[in-house]
Parts: sequence; structure tokens; C-alpha cells
Amino acid sequence: MKSLSTLDWRCFVESVSLTEPILGADPAGAYAQMDFATRDRYRHAIERIARRTRAHELDVTRRTVELARQAHERDPHNPEQAHVGYYLIGDGLADLERVFTYRPTIAERARRAILKHPSP
Repeated sequence: MKSLSTLDWRCFVESVSLTEPILGADPAGAYAQMDFATRDRYRHAIERIARRTRAHELDVTRRTVELARQAHERDPHNPEQAHVGYYLIGDGLADLERVFTYRPTIAERARRAILKHPSP
């Protein structure tokens, strides 16, 4: 138990994660520069999509990187769409969800509507 308490769980999680090296191939090169909390948020987005669509996490991860790579090839001067985060938590999320026929829950739809239109 004592040795477990000294283990740096952040390093451990990232060292055994199969999605980590794939996301590290982010065409924008930004993923590797991010802090643990942001990278973890991206991994959770992948888990959510995979779980709800019964797809494999690695397939979701690879497709995310592929969408970013395609965007980079189309327009190398647009780093936003060439970043995996654009498809995991940004405006490109709908594109990624469409690939896997992801259907947001009612709570997710409500939260997205509120965040999209915060003023009313």
C-alpha cells in the first residue's frame, strides 16, 4: 500500500494509455504541449463517444487524428481545425460524432443548447 501511495498516477495513466501515442500524433502538434487535465478531458471525450456508440476507443482516437490530418492537408494555415481538440471538445465535435452515429443524451443536448445560447 505504501508503494502505491507514492506512485504518480498521472504518469502511470498516460504511460499505459493506448490512445496517448495516437493523440500525440496531433497534426497541429499542440496535444503534447498541453497539461494533464486537458489531455485527460480529451481522453474522456473519446471514452464517452466509444462507450455510447460501442466503437473501440482506438478507432475513435484514430478517426479523430485522421479528421485533424485531413483538415491540415486542406488548409495548412488553419491550425485550429488541425488540432485533435477541435473534434473532441470544439466545433468539430459534431463531425466526429456523425462518423460514429453518436446520439447525444437529452441532458447533453440541453447542456449544449444552453452553452450555445447563454444569453437567453
